[in-house]
Amino acid sequence: LLGIGLAVGGVMWAVAERTTDENPFEEDRGPRYYTIGVLFALGGALGQAAGLTASKAGLVGEFSALSGNMIRLVASTGVIWLIAAISGKVGDNFQKLRETPKAMIGITLGSIAGPAVGVWLSLVAVQNAPVGIASTLIALTPILLLPISYFVFKEKLGWGALFGTILAVGGTAIIFLADSLQTMLIAMR
Repeated sequence: LLGIGLAVGGVMWAVAERTTDENPFEEDRGPRYYTIGVLFALGGALGQAAGLTASKAGLVGEFSALSGNMIRLVASTGVIWLIAAISGKVGDNFQKLRETPKAMIGITLGSIAGPAVGVWLSLVAVQNAPVGIASTLIALTPILLLPISYFVFKEKLGWGALFGTILAVGGTAIIFLADSLQTMLIAMR
């Protein structure tokens, strides 16, 4: 639990730091949009938790995590198209893709890296490790994004981001070394 707490706390510390520089890729649309973003992020976290828990239950025996991911992708594709159709956004989405062809490249690459490869590897993790530990390690995404933020988006990172990263990496190390540390502490008694 100490490792999980440090890893999650480190991620929270690293991403909570605010810099005074404007990010040219973000538009400040006011506190209402920030609140909406936070609420939807919490909803997304609940959805991810439910998905990981259900996947853990479904990935029993020798059932392949790759097959599990394929089922998730097909089911989610159907749900997304249904939501788009009900909200009347299908035509709008295709129009926006025609207007900005670069978006299609980014979205396609992101789909390969995230839902295809990333979720597949997450399912392998959930299948082979306790779901709490796997989900903690999966939640290290913000820490992995810090170098991209710095080098690609030219964001300035402060000491809080560095300290949070060190905490998260330390927590991750404790998770991986927990059995060895426990054995060592028992032997010292």
